[in-house]
Amino acid sequence: MEEEVIGIDLGTTYSCAAYVDEHGAPKIIVNSFGTCTTPSVVAYDNEGKVLVGEAALQSAVDPKNIVYDSKRMIGRQFIDKPIQDDMKLWPFKVVDQVGKPHVELNINGQEKLVAPEEVSAEILKEIRGNVEHSLGKKISRAVITVPAYFDNKQRQETMNAAEKAGLTVLRLVSEPTAAAIAYNLSNQIDDNILIYDLGGGTFDVSIVKSHSGKKLLVLAIQGHTHLGGQDFDQGIMEYALEEFKSEGKSFPEDRPKAMKRLRTACMEAKHKLTFQDKPYEIQIECEGAVYTCMLTKEKLEEICGPKIRGTLDVVDQALKMAELKEDQIKYVLLVGGSTRIPLVQNLLKEKFGGEHKMLHGINPDHAVAHGAAIYAHMLKKVTPEPKPRIKDPETKPATTISAPVPPPHPSSALQLEVQDIIPLSIGFECRGGLFQPVIEKGTKFPYKKETTSCTAYDNQGSVFSGIYEGERANVKNNFKLGEVGLRLLNKKEKQGYKLKETFEIDINGILHVTTTEIATGNKAEIEISYNGCAHKEV
Repeated sequence: MEEEVIGIDLGTTYSCAAYVDEHGAPKIIVNSFGTCTTPSVVAYDNEGKVLVGEAALQSAVDPKNIVYDSKRMIGRQFIDKPIQDDMKLWPFKVVDQVGKPHVELNINGQEKLVAPEEVSAEILKEIRGNVEHSLGKKISRAVITVPAYFDNKQRQETMNAAEKAGLTVLRLVSEPTAAAIAYNLSNQIDDNILIYDLGGGTFDVSIVKSHSGKKLLVLAIQGHTHLGGQDFDQGIMEYALEEFKSEGKSFPEDRPKAMKRLRTACMEAKHKLTFQDKPYEIQIECEGAVYTCMLTKEKLEEICGPKIRGTLDVVDQALKMAELKEDQIKYVLLVGGSTRIPLVQNLLKEKFGGEHKMLHGINPDHAVAHGAAIYAHMLKKVTPEPKPRIKDPETKPATTISAPVPPPHPSSALQLEVQDIIPLSIGFECRGGLFQPVIEKGTKFPYKKETTSCTAYDNQGSVFSGIYEGERANVKNNFKLGEVGLRLLNKKEKQGYKLKETFEIDINGILHVTTTEIATGNKAEIEISYNGCAHKEV
């Protein structure tokens, strides 16, 4: 089969894939259930079969073996506060495995541990299979999107998930940037655009400078990797549980299946009140009892309002980083299903000057996948086709759906230049536990910088450099990415023996660090991964 490249929006709650057809039009792949998006849910049954998406949701599998939110876990440490907070809400069990969160499954009485990237890999396999069946072509290369504020560890683990799914990543591109590509090439905008991306589990703000569909320069990125529609759903659930109690009814919160049904009902209420003003009744039948409560639009805004208003602080941070005022933003682009909430739109209209500033045209659920597909199409001609690493997954019937906006001409995509930036400063630990930045926040990548360091005492036989990411003065308040260690050949030198540190960020925003003994050329280098400390000496 002829090779094709695709764009994948690997989302927290839903994932989506698209490609660019022979006429230059981005098209969404419709899955075997007839929908444009696939739930980012994976179920593991007792026969060892893995079910993904709607099949997982409709299965009779024990809720403790149905896993979601892998995007909220990927690249994080078990002790991270967001993981600890979410563990109280997940029906599945999460345990500490060498510092990483792993899901503990129970398959026929046998314990099985699954890493977040393995869950994401199953979602990517499902998407890949649907696309291959639809197009009749092999798929082994893709552009995959990630939140703009994903750190180095989260990006690396996303790459690992793709590899496990048999996909070579042409490029990791931030979700807001991908959305900007989709709109920019369709509308030939020549000005500053603010992308407000509020999805199911993450929130990003990017400000880009567009140059008539030919170049996108990212000026600022800010975000929150643990804020989205799921947090609104949780707030509605807590309200419903309180209402049930006020009526003298105690909902079985210790039953995973009951809580799953309640969450589904609360999601439905949120969606209904996004498009209607009439109060919506949440109703659950469970264990012979009926639980009901009314949810009004006003109450919904009261529940979601604090978090939604809090996103404006992040918007202000992005404006400050870009050194722009509100009136210097030409358009605001809304991305992600949660931007359909009226309060979100009203607050942004008020802040930026009205409806005429809001960009519309592409379904907010599809914009990121469209942009990723366009970018993949652009890179297709310049990246050689690799041999598949993993056996093709079982495929299922699927179809395609065209983009609802005038498609860009293929030549426009091929001329597009995208310049992204890193979200956090990167550097190393120096004396006193202080953080020494080497690459500053907001630096365009790919990028390479060299700096010098020296030994701390006479006759030092080796050096170890802790690599950190963040903005705090002390390394203990930043994120440790890893450690590079080098055994020195000249072990009898005096204090101050010179070393060279090379920091390089590749096209996917992933960091490579090399420590070199200048006098001998002896060096150690690492590609920073989740656990760090995986240096290779040369």
